Amino acid sequence: MNKTSVANLTPQQTTIALQALGDEINKIISITSKDIQNIGEANQKIAVNNMQKLTTLTDAKNTAIMQALNQITGLTEIVGRAFHNQWVDYASGKTFFLNNAAHASYIDAGDTCVFDIILNNTAGSINSCGYQGGTETDLKNFQKEAKKAGVSMADIWGTLFDFNKIKNIWISPSDCAKGGCSGVSAQQAQQGMQNFFNLMNSYVGAAGFVGNFTNSKLYSSIENDLSSGHFDPVTNFVNAYVNQFVPAMLQTFVDNPVWLMSLVPGASGYNGPPATPSASQKHEVTSKWNSPNVKYCYDSPAIGLDFSQGYAVCGYNWWAQAMFLGYFGYLSNQTGTLINALKTELAPTQTAITNASTATSALKNFKPAQSYPLPPNLAFYQNSPPTRPKANPVARFFLKKKKMTFHE
Repeated sequence: MNKTSVANLTPQQTTIALQALGDEINKIISITSKDIQNIGEANQKIAVNNMQKLTTLTDAKNTAIMQALNQITGLTEIVGRAFHNQWVDYASGKTFFLNNAAHASYIDAGDTCVFDIILNNTAGSINSCGYQGGTETDLKNFQKEAKKAGVSMADIWGTLFDFNKIKNIWISPSDCAKGGCSGVSAQQAQQGMQNFFNLMNSYVGAAGFVGNFTNSKLYSSIENDLSSGHFDPVTNFVNAYVNQFVPAMLQTFVDNPVWLMSLVPGASGYNGPPATPSASQKHEVTSKWNSPNVKYCYDSPAIGLDFSQGYAVCGYNWWAQAMFLGYFGYLSNQTGTLINALKTELAPTQTAITNASTATSALKNFKPAQSYPLPPNLAFYQNSPPTRPKANPVARFFLKKKKMTFHE
């Protein structure tokens, strides 16, 4: 179409031209509206996909962190169950064919000084406590490792024992029960030992005992580190726990196990039952030392079985004027089994921590897909096409705009 001056259009032509223009505008609006709708739908899909990916990554992170925390908890529970088994087997006396839990009244003497180390972080002389040779050196090494790891001794022992449960536990050497400790009466010491046994039997001896990690300060600290993405401190703790802390805890009980004993009525100094008894002496001993607790121990087929440090089942100790019914602790040849079990679980625990780190990084580095931009929001998109004007006003309008031209 040739270029035509708008001024030369008749009113009818102007009307036709405006109608054509309106049709074109309607077509543009229709196409643009469809494009906007398509873009909006595409952007909605992108938003949904982004949210699904974000949810998946968040769930993966939370799951990995929980798995790492559960794996670490499992490590500590290996130790807790081991100490429970030690109590049942050797303190309650299952291994010695004894049932000390059913004869708790016989436990009226013994040595519990190891709990001064656990509760007070010192090998002190509370109630005249004494310690096996090497205790001071082992304690200093333990303290050094704890300081290196940035944790306290109470934090470490708190993964095994709930201090709120044992803070008032009876602590004394074995001779207090016969009245050999200054400031402690024999009756007080005997009652203290019975209280000690009953408390520990209902706590560590309970079937569900697995330690105290989930209630400990270190659990909260590790949980926070995992959630906040600080994985190095967690890895360092786990390695230290398996390689330094648990061996040191075990050595503490190797040096100074809890001795559970029963006073022998009528005994005095070296005048008592044999220190290393045998089954063949049963009749002689029970006849001479006619007492229910002596008979109870001598009825065990494990009579004379060696503990450590020269002590034996039913053996008489002149220092305490009492016989051994059991112990709670570890012998040197018992620690390796537990440490090996922990080392077996160390690798999967480290893997779980690494997986948590990887999942956390994946969420942190997630970049959502970008949405498509929408066209400019032109005003006439929201308006109806212009109505057909009357002839005269339109003509007058275009006559005033002589320089305007219309291109077909």
